[in-house]
Amino acid sequence: MPPKRTNNGASKANASQKSTRKILITAGEGQTGRLIIELLAMDDDYNNKYAELTALVFSEEAKATLQEYDTVKTVVFDPKDEEALLKAMSEVDTCLLIPPARKVR
Repeated sequence: MPPKRTNNGASKANASQKSTRKILITAGEGQTGRLIIELLAMDDDYNNKYAELTALVFSEEAKATLQEYDTVKTVVFDPKDEEALLKAMSEVDTCLLIPPARKVR
């Protein structure tokens, strides 16, 4: 299998080196979000693929459900606080946008 390439076409020298990617996962308390967070946070194959993992949740109660993942930063989404959302989005370079399953969101 050929070596993996970077965006500029150069081969990656050390695949075991930790990435600097900062990932945000929306709807982190939902089934899909939690499964992705579990995969990224707990699977050794993915641990070095990112530097920081952030979950966007819809309530403080939902934030508590992600406490078991001590390496995952959580941000509570408040639709009235646009500044907080902009700040959270500005601190990541990759966003996994998962729509909420409930119609009220």
